[in-house]
Amino acid sequence: MIVLMDGDDYFTTDEALQRIAKEYRNPDCWVTYGSFRGPFAHVVNDDVPPEVTGNEFRAHRWVYGPPRTFRKFLVDHVSEETLKRKDKWLRTATDAALFYPILELAGAKRVRRIPDVLYHYREHQHNTFHDPTKGLMKKHVRSMPPYQTLPHAETVSVVIHTYQRPKQLVGLLTDLKREARGWDVSIRVYDDASTADYGEVRQLLEDSDDTYHRASSNHGLHNHWQWFNRALQDLKSEDADFYLFVQDDMRLCNRFFERLLSVWMSIPDPNKAALNPLVDRARVHSPCWTGVLPQAVGDAELTGWVDGAFLCERRLLEELNFAISPIPLSRWQKNPLLSSGVGQDISTRLQSRGLGLYRAKESLVAHVSEESCMHPDTHIDTIRFVDGPEALDRFSRQLEEE
Repeated sequence: MIVLMDGDDYFTTDEALQRIAKEYRNPDCWVTYGSFRGPFAHVVNDDVPPEVTGNEFRAHRWVYGPPRTFRKFLVDHVSEETLKRKDKWLRTATDAALFYPILELAGAKRVRRIPDVLYHYREHQHNTFHDPTKGLMKKHVRSMPPYQTLPHAETVSVVIHTYQRPKQLVGLLTDLKREARGWDVSIRVYDDASTADYGEVRQLLEDSDDTYHRASSNHGLHNHWQWFNRALQDLKSEDADFYLFVQDDMRLCNRFFERLLSVWMSIPDPNKAALNPLVDRARVHSPCWTGVLPQAVGDAELTGWVDGAFLCERRLLEELNFAISPIPLSRWQKNPLLSSGVGQDISTRLQSRGLGLYRAKESLVAHVSEESCMHPDTHIDTIRFVDGPEALDRFSRQLEEE
């Protein structure tokens, strides 16, 4: 979330940010504005005019007092030209110049007014409302065409590979359905010819127009790269803002997409390519495949590798040409317990091109599983789970009860 605040003003309570955060627990809330004390508070502190039902904010009176806040992705849709007049940056009416587009992009139904007085607005000789040009600038801002309301938040295409774990997958899908509210999420499940009953999984997917793909025969460890390629080829025709690969035995933290995208946005690297949401005890401090030692960057760590779970943009898929390189059988001659090679192929190819592969500092997913069919000797121990050890234990108990 972005909180707009003048450097010479202050919050009226130490609980202000917590109060704002409370509004955003509702995924349908994209923007808040507040109630304040100070000049003009008696004319600004008010609800959105009832005439505003979509993006008609500029046509009605300004009621959007501080503190003004919004979900970060909204500002990515605002053009710099919005904050200029005759190719020069606005010096006054800047609050309205930025916040009108934010309101319009969100639409009236996603805007919340916080009635609690959280903000003190100071009046002094340097306030811009003393500037004689402000009236002209406000007229200019109001005359600008409105932004079109976004139909949804970021689009996320989720890919899940599964084998013989229908109960675990139901837990993951339940989490995804819960967390997808307020986001545009589509789900593709790729079942590698399981013999277990996936009826409940298929019903969950059919209820929301998501897709289930079942292989005609099992690819196993040595040919997993071929089944992974099937998903990559399918994604060629699906244009999304983000693509998320998750494993069928994972569970999600609360506010998963919000937190995941927040970590992604915290990484300043223009060449970032992928973000692993899982922190695994065995690999938390160690290099993997590419020799990169983890180093902190924003709310993430540069690791130089990804595995079966990662967030990416379309750029990564294009860099891979939507295909994993063929994995030769010689890979397993010396060590038949080696992994499928998919994560290593992605990691080494992208690392060699100077692209950044990252891991969240706190685990946003919990790996909760029985013994792996593909890697029976491997146990993944989730650490730093963002919702705390109690939530992690709850997932484990649920699996045992099933």
